Amino acid sequence: MLRLAAESPRSSDLYPTRPTRAPERTIPLVNRQYKRMMKKDEERKARAPRQPKAPGAPTKKERTRPGQFFKEVLAELQKVAWPTRQEVVAYSTVVIVASLAMAAVVFGMDYVFTKAILSLFGVDV
Repeated sequence: MLRLAAESPRSSDLYPTRPTRAPERTIPLVNRQYKRMMKKDEERKARAPRQPKAPGAPTKKERTRPGQFFKEVLAELQKVAWPTRQEVVAYSTVVIVASLAMAAVVFGMDYVFTKAILSLFGVDV
């Protein structure tokens, strides 16, 4: 009598299984038609020639020498539109003023909320 051994099938099993003499080994249940189909697929894959890569497909790149890398970095840095000294000073001033303004707002809110909470609980400082 054939009994299926899959009360709780493992996720690694692709096919239903039945126990062999040793309980830890299992044999996949595959019918003749499926075996023939698998054999045809294997033969077709063995006969099929490998497809060459498309002309636009990426190929294996060689490593760039450090000297070549730094030459390319310098070439790219020359293409950058660098700001003038006046623009750098203006941008830096805007950042510093905005940071000081935000710090003042946070300090003011912290001071007001601290005083409100301390007066709410009746703590004198």
